[in-house]
Amino acid sequence: MIFYKLFIWMHLLSMASLFGLLVACRSLPLPLPAPLLKQCKTFFGLVFVSGVLLAYLKIITSLDSGDILKTGIYHILITKFALLMGLGHFVMVGSKKESKTWINISLVAIALATFLGLMIRYQ
Repeated sequence: MIFYKLFIWMHLLSMASLFGLLVACRSLPLPLPAPLLKQCKTFFGLVFVSGVLLAYLKIITSLDSGDILKTGIYHILITKFALLMGLGHFVMVGSKKESKTWINISLVAIALATFLGLMIRYQ
């Protein structure tokens, strides 16, 4: 259980950091500095890995305890996973383009993923 809480905090802090970095990228003029883009990629990696581990731990603990997860949680997990995959595309590939549309789409994706995470938390 302590690992679960550790991964929750790691996921939350890395999502907040990535959101802050994307807002900073939006306010800076083009071309964006390379160290800032590298930090965005690093925090996305933390968000993705910790999110996958949280989903795995949630499914394994529910199966071990004999409780069946509510069917809505699976849909939320799959949607959040798809949003994080899209966010990864826009952060990794979109950062090479000289446009800020990838930042706007990434901000929307991370906001929706955060909302879905709150739905999982309070279900």
